Amino acid sequence: MKTQLGRAIGNGQNTRIWDDLWLSSSIPLQPMGPPTHQTHEMLFSQLLCPRSFTWNREKIAQILPAYEDTILEIIPSKLGARDKYAWLPSKTGDYSAKSGYHIANEKNRKLTLQSCNQQGFNWQKEIWKTKTAPKVNSSCVKQ
Repeated sequence: MKTQLGRAIGNGQNTRIWDDLWLSSSIPLQPMGPPTHQTHEMLFSQLLCPRSFTWNREKIAQILPAYEDTILEIIPSKLGARDKYAWLPSKTGDYSAKSGYHIANEKNRKLTLQSCNQQGFNWQKEIWKTKTAPKVNSSCVKQ
């Protein structure tokens, strides 16, 4: 579950720029470091102008120049909403058992496929080209 969690930014006071996954609303993503001594514990809110809650573009350009365009697309809360965790596979950010099941099932399928491929087994020759019932051929998913 942790691999699909990100941060939904509100006022930015609970999100650390180098430690939390906040750069994307669709995939877990955080800035690549290393952070400087002055910024290693910096909060997202410190990238905002304190009165207007708008971006401090100069500070972003100084600290995170490679992510400037991505950061400027994020809309922080002007009403002071708190930051929260978001389930990234969902449009709403809310976790559901159904979406969790699909993510777990996909991860399991990839691990099974990876395990099958690591055995040095020639799937084309040994399985997919073998004359047998289609049901028997589907023990591992073809890439």
